[in-house]
Amino acid sequence: DEVRIYPRALTAAELGSGADPVRDAALALNFDAFARSGSFLSNGESLSGVDGLVGSDRFAQPETAQLAWVHSPIRITGSGTTLTVSNERVFAGTDGIELRWKITEGRKTLRAGRQPLRLSPGGSATVTLPQPPRNPAGAERWLTAEAVLPHGAWYARPGHVVGFGQFPVGGSWVPGVRLGEPAGEPAVTETPDTVVVSGRDFRYTFDRAQGTLTSMRYKDAELVRTGPELDVWRPPISNEFYTWGNAEGENWRRAGLDRLATTPESVTVTRGERPTVTITGKVAAPGFFTPPDGGAWFDQTMTYAVDSAGQIEVRHQVSPRGAARRLPYLGRLGYTVKVPDRFQAFSWYGRGPVENYNDRKDGTPMGIWSSTVDRQYVDYYRPQDYGNHDDVRWAMLTDGRSGGLLVGGDLEASVTPYDDLDRALYPFARQRNAGWNTLHVDHGVSGVGDTPNPVRPEYQVRADRDYTYTALLRPVSAAEARGGLPAGPSCGISISASGTTALVPPGGTATITAEVRNGCAEPVDQVAAQVTAPSGWTVTPDPADLGRLAGGAARTVDFTVTRGQDTPHGRQSFGVSASAALPGGDRFRTAADVTLTRAPPVPRGTARVSSLPFLAEENGWGPVERDTSNGENAAGDGRPMRIAGTTYETGLGVHALSVVDVYLGGACTRFTSAAGVDDETGSGGSVVFEVWTD
Repeated sequence: DEVRIYPRALTAAELGSGADPVRDAALALNFDAFARSGSFLSNGESLSGVDGLVGSDRFAQPETAQLAWVHSPIRITGSGTTLTVSNERVFAGTDGIELRWKITEGRKTLRAGRQPLRLSPGGSATVTLPQPPRNPAGAERWLTAEAVLPHGAWYARPGHVVGFGQFPVGGSWVPGVRLGEPAGEPAVTETPDTVVVSGRDFRYTFDRAQGTLTSMRYKDAELVRTGPELDVWRPPISNEFYTWGNAEGENWRRAGLDRLATTPESVTVTRGERPTVTITGKVAAPGFFTPPDGGAWFDQTMTYAVDSAGQIEVRHQVSPRGAARRLPYLGRLGYTVKVPDRFQAFSWYGRGPVENYNDRKDGTPMGIWSSTVDRQYVDYYRPQDYGNHDDVRWAMLTDGRSGGLLVGGDLEASVTPYDDLDRALYPFARQRNAGWNTLHVDHGVSGVGDTPNPVRPEYQVRADRDYTYTALLRPVSAAEARGGLPAGPSCGISISASGTTALVPPGGTATITAEVRNGCAEPVDQVAAQVTAPSGWTVTPDPADLGRLAGGAARTVDFTVTRGQDTPHGRQSFGVSASAALPGGDRFRTAADVTLTRAPPVPRGTARVSSLPFLAEENGWGPVERDTSNGENAAGDGRPMRIAGTTYETGLGVHALSVVDVYLGGACTRFTSAAGVDDETGSGGSVVFEVWTD
């Protein structure tokens, strides 16, 4: 009636003493003991019975926000300050419904109004609103229009929103996120084991062996347990377990995405006004890095640029390799930061208040929202990924009193105290992290799809491409922690950039165009723009001196980038930055990223398409297979290709809808192909094949 399972062999003394070393047991069961700890709702042998919108205990899951928006009988569309309100009710008018609108900038409401909404069944009306106030700083503003029940109804309380629409009516500047940089230069101290960058009130330590930021001290308080670490895993959602056999969670585990570790290869330090620490390495599960023929890993470069205000601009470059690149998609692409668990207050500017994903976000408006780490948890009957927020401009995780951490950029963000959530079959089995909360800072998070359809390709974080993005990481002051709002300068400069869309051959050139805009009413001085090029490329000019920029003015500069002869092909990202002296004297910086495509080698002689590098690929079921049939959803599961009884040794195995792009460089004159439905599929169905040239 008792069971003990140990993670090691017991000694003879332990076996002979008659003692029960229960503390050392991995599992200890006493079948004579009975204790009631509570109750829970069982999902039985599968989730198919409870995978819905409203739980058995009438808990409305976050999906209902999207459902309410889609099903709303009052549709609000518009552009600028002109709205079209449509009544999709067939038999009822809109008596008793009020149209309310407001123009907001962050937490500030700049203008607002309301009026009765009187539409006949199936009717619509155009509503013209007053123009918003002047916006010299180019701050991001939103117009939110709601159809509201001011007095309620039999099914809803007063103030219930029947339908809403939200539209941008301003610029892109987000005030308060980035601080001005006071005069001074951070100090850099190097040892064989660490790199320390320090300045007034801050001291940041980078560990060479771990390949990351391991300490971030601000005013003698530690802000991190572990710095940025690559994150491409999410606890699989129900659809990723039960989407017609498309068990992405198992694909990800087989590739080791749930247990990645970083092996640093180089740590490069550049001193100066804004010291940088660049760490390159490979990230893989232990034993999974076995190039060139096998394994699943990620090449990674993390560049940390630290300024005199203690802000860190983190530039993250990630390239899936090996079997990782052949996965149908990744759960997310970003990094995690582990922070002390005293940081419980979570606020963000993005979509909310409930969780949302890129294919389920229309029902969650943009705004500034406040919550806590624990209130972010969503009590799905089987623990899974939760709490994501899309279109995030900034997010703060603080103790609500003395300080914390802020991330800023064009991001998706979430926070959790459960790093091993997928190990719990039921919510009561969750285990909190031992002393830390994890902040997810993501460049992209895959959508959720539906049952039984997988995530559509346009909402996937694709595994077959490289990624580069930049985010800001900085300490939060006590005042910001108490207010839940960043308090940097109310104006500054912004930069936008674009690059040549044509492929760049070895030795060829491309143009990157950057526009620097002054969002302040007063002039800014010492304006400069610069392009950071990868190894093997050159840039002209370097940098570009733009001098003084008048209040509200913008200036454009073209950079010529030249590709070296021996640089690899594929997508390549460039960092574009600008700096200026603000009216108060502080230095201010901003950054953007541009991606160019490097042309692969031009084919020579007769080339098999399956042997050429792919510029891009999309496939309706699993990855594109080279020299085998499409097979099932996993990579490498195809069979020999056979069409109408003829076997083909080479070719592409695809599934509709599929697109494959290859580069010919104008050197080819003839294309020959045999195309058809593989014999393994039987006699059902038909396919249209097309070949396009640009």
